[in-house]
Amino acid sequence: MDSYTFEIGRIFMGRFQMNDDLIKVLTQYCIDNKILTGHIQIIGRLLQARLSHYNPEQKKENYVSIKKPLIIQQAGGNISLKDGLPVAHIHAVCTDLDGKPIGGNLEEGCLIFSGEFFLQELIGENLVRKYDESTGLYLWDIE
Repeated sequence: MDSYTFEIGRIFMGRFQMNDDLIKVLTQYCIDNKILTGHIQIIGRLLQARLSHYNPEQKKENYVSIKKPLIIQQAGGNISLKDGLPVAHIHAVCTDLDGKPIGGNLEEGCLIFSGEFFLQELIGENLVRKYDESTGLYLWDIE
């Protein structure tokens, strides 16, 4: 196992606006605030969602669009760099209004009804995502 050690940087807490595209707005927020590495948690509600699930046999993302309201029960992930820009990698467990769960990676197209975030900046070596041939994923390049 490879890892880096970080110092705690700035801590941000805030809320999304209705109809925000969660991933697009969060990415721009990181660019505007020069957040290159961090940890994020999100709670709230979505008007609609776009999730992905990775198929390791095909080395391909499968996307699911959900055109109904969902409650974000728990969403967490990280901020790191890919192609020189901050990228949010967030896993979420959501439920529909009947309590039926669904989870996956949050993708662009997740529209906010209401939501709050906690974002902790980490100071140290930048985590950079690099294509990993063996998995077909963009993983942190840690040596």
